[in-house]
Amino acid sequence: MVTIPLAKSPGSKLEAGDKVLCGLVFVDTSAITSRVVAFRKAHEAFSGAEMAVRAATRALYEYRVVIAASGAVLNVAIEALAIVLPTDGFDRKQPFRGLGSASPGALLSLPFAEGAREALALEKAVLRHTNLSLKTKQAAATMGNAARRLLRTLDPLPELEKARMDALVKRDACSPAWEKAFTSLRIGARAADEEHHSGIFAALFELPAPKKKVTSDWPRPSQRYPDSAPLSAPASA
Repeated sequence: MVTIPLAKSPGSKLEAGDKVLCGLVFVDTSAITSRVVAFRKAHEAFSGAEMAVRAATRALYEYRVVIAASGAVLNVAIEALAIVLPTDGFDRKQPFRGLGSASPGALLSLPFAEGAREALALEKAVLRHTNLSLKTKQAAATMGNAARRLLRTLDPLPELEKARMDALVKRDACSPAWEKAFTSLRIGARAADEEHHSGIFAALFELPAPKKKVTSDWPRPSQRYPDSAPLSAPASA
């Protein structure tokens, strides 16, 4: 007999609780009404908290995609500046040399916020030089604008991270009550079965036996005619 165990992970709690509550329609649970009510309440609270966690997680991850896209725009702008600087006399291999900035490769590998701040400092350093071509000035300004947009995009991130953490804390706080109510319902269902032969435990906690894998005695094609010689093309004359 396979029964629903005490679930530990959030997903398995939802699945186990839903199965138990679905079983209520098939059996009279009046003998353990208080336990059923307590579990239903605990499961609804946990389910709501878990759905809030999933919603907050989805919102955070989707916004991180937005941040990554903004970071990619800044990276393109940094590379574009590195390409045009040598036309104004800057070093071709190290175009940011003498500007107080890391190399383009190092700048591209920085975390988003740090990279944006470094890009703004680089923009100022470039524009302090005189006799720059319009193309270089535009590339520096484009990079600076991309850096400022990235920093603005990063502003909501702490609030989204906090919302997810708050949802996790609330969800985890519901977990002990869920486990206690589940265990209590399980014990009550077992006791009711032993006392009244009511079938409550089976309806709520038993799972269908796994299906046995059907095997066939029919031999594989290569075994059906073991005495048959393989066909071959007729020998050429």
